[in-house]
Amino acid sequence: MPNLVVEVTSENWREDYIRKRAEYAWIGIPEYWIIDPNKEQVWILSNPEGQLGYAHVEYTREQSFSSVQFSELVLSVDTVLWPPLVEHLIREEQEHLRQVEHQRNEERQRADRALRSGGVVTRGAGSHARTRTGRAGKRTGPAGKRTGPAVGC
Repeated sequence: MPNLVVEVTSENWREDYIRKRAEYAWIGIPEYWIIDPNKEQVWILSNPEGQLGYAHVEYTREQSFSSVQFSELVLSVDTVLWPPLVEHLIREEQEHLRQVEHQRNEERQRADRALRSGGVVTRGAGSHARTRTGRAGKRTGPAGKRTGPAVGC
């Protein structure tokens, strides 16, 4: 038996607010949510063993609520009523990946130019290696010791 049932209202509100509520209470579902996009509200119903059946709390726009069964689950009514579209989230992630790749390319180009000119290669935040080129094209470590031939990153 599930610990939580979430229903999005249909055109037949009696089905969701009365019949299903009574059925879920009768079989002992401990928590039942009614999400009503038309009324822009969420009902959290719990404790079906009470004398009057489920106790309920109503939440409206700009309010947040938590699950009785899963206390770590905290959501806003707005997020539940108007979740972000998956396509939108995918586009945001793709744009982020493009920006990261662009930054990487800029760092590689900067490192290549510095290595060709025999200068110091430094990288932006989050990079690991810092390379300094010493005499005769040999790479030197932080203490000036030779570590091998200079190579591009």
